[in-house]
Amino acid sequence: MTLYDITCIKSKGGTTFVCPTCHLPGIAAFGATDKLQLRHLLLCPKCSQTLSEWLSIEDRDKELKEFSDKLARPA
Repeated sequence: MTLYDITCIKSKGGTTFVCPTCHLPGIAAFGATDKLQLRHLLLCPKCSQTLSEWLSIEDRDKELKEFSDKLARPA
């Protein structure tokens, strides 16, 4: 859905999505004022910045995989 401001760090163990300001891994959360507005969020645990949001877990997994794959390719 939306990747606001997020950085991807690749290692042998996999991929970690971090806050570009604090360099800490994002934490999963839910956000909504009502059930129709429910979003799956990735937040910075230090500065509370919203790094990204999606309508579903499936959307999140797909978009983060595409983002990670794009960064892994040589320019």
